[in-house]
Amino acid sequence: MKLIATALACGAVACWSAVPKLDAAGAGTPTPVADFAITYQRSGGLRPMPYRLAIRPGRHGTLTAKGELDERSRTVRFQVSRAKVRRLRDALARAAFGTVGTPDAGVCADCYVYAISYEGHEVTFGDGSMPRRLREAVALLEGLVAAHRPRH
Repeated sequence: MKLIATALACGAVACWSAVPKLDAAGAGTPTPVADFAITYQRSGGLRPMPYRLAIRPGRHGTLTAKGELDERSRTVRFQVSRAKVRRLRDALARAAFGTVGTPDAGVCADCYVYAISYEGHEVTFGDGSMPRRLREAVALLEGLVAAHRPRH
């Protein structure tokens, strides 16, 4: 009986390891956490408070943003946890980011405009035209912005 259980367990492991891991384009192996890089920007809006978030290899984060009370831009540097990079990388892979086209933003004078650049692909969209499959990734990026936004 133990022999059968062992054989089944080995078969399950072999099958699981044969399933390819997906990258942002939906194919291949994912970018290693140490090599992950992305930029995320928001601009526009009724009361513009633009920001730019960049995560570079080595999990180095940089957020440049205008303050809520003054017009000067400030930059904050921080380390992004491995877990957050994995969640973000996996959300981009589930969204097949490399296949997301830039939607027609339409006309919206006071809307925010977002841009995400990842693995050589860039997507730009407005408040009302965010691709549904990017919502999880955008929520994770917005969480990083909220956690590190300079307070001045």
